[in-house]
Amino acid sequence: MNNKNHRYSMSDIIATMAINGATRDELERAIKYSAAVIDAERTRKALGIDELVEKYINVDSHETYEEELDAVDAFFDKYDELISTASRNSLLGMMNDLDNAMVCIEGHIVGETESNANNTDLKEAEAYITHVTLLLAQMWSDENQDIELTCVNPATGEETIINGKEEKEDESC
Repeated sequence: MNNKNHRYSMSDIIATMAINGATRDELERAIKYSAAVIDAERTRKALGIDELVEKYINVDSHETYEEELDAVDAFFDKYDELISTASRNSLLGMMNDLDNAMVCIEGHIVGETESNANNTDLKEAEAYITHVTLLLAQMWSDENQDIELTCVNPATGEETIINGKEEKEDESC
């Protein structure tokens, strides 16, 4: 849709249409639209939609993100040794990978390293996040055995198919 048309009021558009020889049908369409817009605005006000938008949409998500980030930092500070020594394929190991990825990304954003090292940081972060994602995908697949998950390595195009682990039937019956 062409946004430059939105800067004119409907009454200006209707008047300009009339002056420039718009047909009766064209004028009726514009007038009906104008009435619908006015009605919609009245309904919006009557139902308090702007208050709902302010309450649920225009929330300062930056504060929430910062609070969550502080909580994550506090967790890692408290359990740093436990997490850093955990098996890489465990839940704690995945948390360590995500923490390492965050460190790499923060280094890139802050620019604390030279540009070549900076790109290396991003590749390391990608590797950590990919590892965690694949572990989580495998866990999800284990819980949803009827679904086959296909992962594609973007660098090589190689496909990996992950099937859920089949539950062993109880042979004692």
